[in-house]
Amino acid sequence: MIEVTFNHFFAIYLTITIVAILLIWLMGHSQKKNKIIFTTEKELQHCEFCHYSYVENSSDSLSRCPQCHLYNKHHSS
Repeated sequence: MIEVTFNHFFAIYLTITIVAILLIWLMGHSQKKNKIIFTTEKELQHCEFCHYSYVENSSDSLSRCPQCHLYNKHHSS
């Protein structure tokens, strides 16, 4: 039978733990890298009536305020 001292056992335990954490991190990193992110052109709008700020598509000429539900003209910056 092979005798293992406490120091050897602890070193083997730490090595296995570090390798497992590294493998989990690499799997998560590779999955995150393969994600495709679609973005749309959005712009910060400011409601003329209630002064609420919100994000809306910049291609729309009119936008509707999510707070007061009134329509606002698109202001280009």
